[in-house]
Amino acid sequence: MKSTVLDILGGDQVLHHPLNTTLDYIEVVKEGLPKTSLLTLQKRINISIPQLAKLVGTSQRNLSRFKETDPLPSPVTESTLQLAQIVAKGMEVFDDAHKFNLWLNEPNSSMDGAVPLEIMDSRYGSQLVLDILERIEWGIYS
Repeated sequence: MKSTVLDILGGDQVLHHPLNTTLDYIEVVKEGLPKTSLLTLQKRINISIPQLAKLVGTSQRNLSRFKETDPLPSPVTESTLQLAQIVAKGMEVFDDAHKFNLWLNEPNSSMDGAVPLEIMDSRYGSQLVLDILERIEWGIYS
């Protein structure tokens, strides 16, 4: 089953906004995702709150200040959307959440031995992980 970014963030019942076009993403960044979306994503990839906070460019303390329905700041929302895109692609490529989570946490020779999850806290690291997932999807060993 293919997971979409919207599904990974909690679906229509949480987001109340389509994610079909780049303009939709821009609008969501301006509005801010609810904290619930971030927590849904966290459960999907089975990481700790401190790891999640690092990936989206904030601190655990800052995250704890938000209620579940509070909109997250634009930079955190943008990082969350980027992370959700990677997770959606990974679920599509591996077709198995467990296999994808294992891949995220193992050193990867295509990244000079870096662990994908550990480099996704930057825009460039996230793009590299997405590029590698696309290579795997096309059958290029990574």
